[in-house]
Amino acid sequence: MPKARLVIISAAVMGLLCLPFVFMRARPAQVTFHLAKATPTGNTVIVSFVSSNEVEHFSTSGLLPVALERMEDGVWKQCVGGVCEFSVTDPVYDTRVACVIKRLPGSLRLIAERRTELTGLQSLELRARLWLSGNKSVSLNPFDRKKYRTIRVFVSEPFVLP
Repeated sequence: MPKARLVIISAAVMGLLCLPFVFMRARPAQVTFHLAKATPTGNTVIVSFVSSNEVEHFSTSGLLPVALERMEDGVWKQCVGGVCEFSVTDPVYDTRVACVIKRLPGSLRLIAERRTELTGLQSLELRARLWLSGNKSVSLNPFDRKKYRTIRVFVSEPFVLP
């Protein structure tokens, strides 16, 4: 019996020692975009953005432009109806995002989002963070089939339309 108890205690200690490494993994690199091309079409402009920094394994699929912001008095303010048509991924370049925006003066920037659903082991880190922040209703079962949605926001570098 003491041998079984020693094995259980050893396993628990090893688990506790490894737990911090789960939360200390490297965060994904910040991705930014810059204006590559702008084609005026009346009151709107078709804009195309490319990744400003080379991030390994980054794809624009699922990236959705959601807002256009304009610099006013030193503060970024959202332009209502700034994005007229949603994202069109350029089939030639996987790192390019295109959309139609209002023609506005001044310094602008585009806000895009990527929404993903995580289940099972993919969502374990997110569930552990929620549980540790006080949400005890979250399951810590690594094989939980409940879907958890995450939203990651991407911001373009400031640009001025021609």
